Amino acid sequence: MCGDTTNTFASTRLELLLRDSKQHGVFTRQECLSFLGGHFRAFLPVSDRTSDSDAGHLLVDRFLFVHVADHAAKLECLLHMLR
Repeated sequence: MCGDTTNTFASTRLELLLRDSKQHGVFTRQECLSFLGGHFRAFLPVSDRTSDSDAGHLLVDRFLFVHVADHAAKLECLLHMLR
């Protein structure tokens, strides 16, 4: 929120995102990659032997914020867009 406590729209959306992550049991980076890989595996060029985590990694690398190289910068870009 960067100290902007008057922005109720952003705070409500942030609360919903945090509540959803808790509901799905996603707390760590690995769990997030596994969650994404499990949900989008049918649309990715991966074999049945590929783990959900590896499929999620492929999804983030090839299809999300392709103009940014590393995952930390991709997260920062996502957070900037949400704000």
